[in-house]
Amino acid sequence: MIPKVIIFYCFVAFVSTASGTVLRIAGGENAKPGQYPYYVSLYYKEIFGENVDSFCGGAILNHQWIITAAYCIYSVNNIDDIFIKVGSINYRKYSVTEQISKITTSFAHPEYSSPAGPYDIGVMKVEIPFVFNEFVAPINLPKPETIPTGSGTVTGLGFLKYIIEPYLPDSLQAVTLPIINNDECQTLIEELLGDNANELNLLDKLRFCSGPTKKNQGYCLNDTGDPFTTKENGKDVLIGIATFGFAADCKTPGVPSIYTRVSAFNDWIQESISTNANDK
Repeated sequence: MIPKVIIFYCFVAFVSTASGTVLRIAGGENAKPGQYPYYVSLYYKEIFGENVDSFCGGAILNHQWIITAAYCIYSVNNIDDIFIKVGSINYRKYSVTEQISKITTSFAHPEYSSPAGPYDIGVMKVEIPFVFNEFVAPINLPKPETIPTGSGTVTGLGFLKYIIEPYLPDSLQAVTLPIINNDECQTLIEELLGDNANELNLLDKLRFCSGPTKKNQGYCLNDTGDPFTTKENGKDVLIGIATFGFAADCKTPGVPSIYTRVSAFNDWIQESISTNANDK
């Protein structure tokens, strides 16, 4: 376990500093008010306020539950240390449309054990129920065991680039990316990581990839937990969650983005919520 994590972090450090620049929903565009009403930003309580950066993303499931990456849950010592914000595209300043809440309980998938491994999915219950409107609304879950194809849109507030210090957005970013099959993605990973690819185990049947673009667009640091969605019958459907297992590099070509495949966890999501619906 420890050697894998060390190798993983060394790789992330490499892609984050190569040529002195990198990272983030790179190549994205500013979201419009109400365009992605399901988006959730997570903040550390001790530094919460204006001009504070989000450390993870997520999506609204219903009036009291959100979905994110298991990594985001384990990145804090106490769940009371997390605040979440919804309903605003300018997440570093106050907005009259925003809603803010603390987290009362959280559940990471019990088989999650490593930032580079599978099962990077979790749910959180908010203290103050969401009031749904045109700026705050739940995301739809996919049909169980469906395999994502075509393209999807990832939204987030992570790094735009890194030049000496991180450069982060003032507004929510979004970019539409093509989905590639896992064989093609595995080939790209092996080209990038060589012998370390198999040891890190970045890809399996529980995960999928969006392919690299000419502009090297994709999610990056501080984008863990971000929702990757598609449209079905005019409705937004959550097909993936940005995992901490891989990060797009704005300089290095051929870098895919990897996601937890949500359709593999429909039963676990519903059971986690229904079993703990009365928890405070």
